[in-house]
Amino acid sequence: MGDQGVAAASEGPYWSAAIEAGGCDVGAACGIMNGVGNIGGLLAPVLTPVAQVLASPGQLAFSVETHEGDGITLRETLRYAHGKAHVQAALAAAGLVPMSLDFASTRTEKGVPVPGLIVVATGA
Repeated sequence: MGDQGVAAASEGPYWSAAIEAGGCDVGAACGIMNGVGNIGGLLAPVLTPVAQVLASPGQLAFSVETHEGDGITLRETLRYAHGKAHVQAALAAAGLVPMSLDFASTRTEKGVPVPGLIVVATGA
């Protein structure tokens, strides 16, 4: 990797600056992908600008809550859960290639582990 640095998805203005500066090596979206309600839970509109920022061979890591079905489900907690196939399709639509998609719980709700998916992807 080069010396472009790291961008966090919570730093929205950083993405634009990173594009102008030639990209970044690593992107991390920590705990925000489950609440993208302003875009209906869709991941591709969030992932596409990230893909534009990642300098080759940059990597993006994020987690989402997941469920066993397809598509997106809005949980009663008002957090979106994404099916594995939906995540894979969103990565492809954004021009990202999955390196790993691992099932793991990243949080608990009322003492019960919430199913999650840890995603690491790279630019195409």
